[in-house]
Amino acid sequence: METEKNKKDWAEDPYKLMLALVFYIAGLLVVAVVVFFCVRLSQKKRAATLVSLEKQQEMTEDKTNDSGESLEGADKTTEWDFEQNLGASYQRESLSGEAMGFDEVWGYVMAKREEEFDYDMPISDIGYFSADVNAYGELEVLNLSDNFAAFSGRVHLVSTCESRSLTHFVLDPSYPVRDRLVKSLIAAAANYDGLQIDYELVPARDGKNFLDFLTLLKKGLNGKILSVALPARIKTIKGDVYSYRDIAKIVDKVIVMAYDEHWSTSEPGSIASMPWSKKVGEYSASVIPSEKLVMGLPFYGRTWGDFTTNKAYYFSGINRLMSENNIHSVERDEGVPFFKFKKEIDITGYFEDEKSLVERTRLYKDLGIKNLAFWRVGQEDSEYWKWLEVSGAE
Repeated sequence: METEKNKKDWAEDPYKLMLALVFYIAGLLVVAVVVFFCVRLSQKKRAATLVSLEKQQEMTEDKTNDSGESLEGADKTTEWDFEQNLGASYQRESLSGEAMGFDEVWGYVMAKREEEFDYDMPISDIGYFSADVNAYGELEVLNLSDNFAAFSGRVHLVSTCESRSLTHFVLDPSYPVRDRLVKSLIAAAANYDGLQIDYELVPARDGKNFLDFLTLLKKGLNGKILSVALPARIKTIKGDVYSYRDIAKIVDKVIVMAYDEHWSTSEPGSIASMPWSKKVGEYSASVIPSEKLVMGLPFYGRTWGDFTTNKAYYFSGINRLMSENNIHSVERDEGVPFFKFKKEIDITGYFEDEKSLVERTRLYKDLGIKNLAFWRVGQEDSEYWKWLEVSGAE
């Protein structure tokens, strides 16, 4: 009876009914808020867990290489033990075998970097680089360095000419430059054991002039060694200004620069791949007498990037570059527009180390090549030297 009376009172009193509805709605809101915050908290915890798992996975991937071997600590330069790895930023591979002997081992040494040469290096001949021909066809004299005073081997003055047009004028006998340069070269070689010509830009129509130039030098050197550095070839080229066969008849030594198979503006690749080196060695040995042939090896490496902007642009080109990289505003430097953006690039690098050098040296040894040359001293993996000996000519 009391319950029915209360219901009647609630129904007849609108204020009581409204108050009940307010309490009801407030209760629903409280429940909704509690549920909302519980869900949000759960989402945050789940997100934090996922991030933690991802970081752990990344750390695991960083600490292993493609073979699944541990590389923990290798990604931190400060923790990598260069001394333990003999100067390498990677794990060296062990090598077996014995040192290889060659009659002559030439090493190029740069002027003003003479300190990179060490008397303990197994080198019989130094190519001192370089006495260049200046814009007036004059020889920039390079005096013999005191750094070689105690060197028991031979030191050769290397002359260069870094311009194709200038090379033509110093080789063409119709100009007085040639004979003057010949005299200067002979005089400059007086304090050396020999003279080397490293003219890598001989024009196509100056082939005979180059041979005549070398002939004049050979006569004027009065018994000193005349050597010449020539670019790599894998076959005879018709009309080649660097004919191995013809040049070898004149000079005492032919240094074959068996490197730069790939260069700074080419596609990425080895400075001297093994198959290519073998072809160069086989061809060289077939046309150059063994006592005259000196096979050149590289000590250096190169890197290539898949994106470069270091060039001049049309207005349309530079705006296309901006658009491709989502640049749609510029700043002004005293009225001149400029912009900046960051871009991820892929870097590819090829270089020489102990293993590759030993493999290439063995390759040339197997081809019967007796003499080697290296460009250049100071760039090498020093671990290579222990594999080399100067045996001297028999």
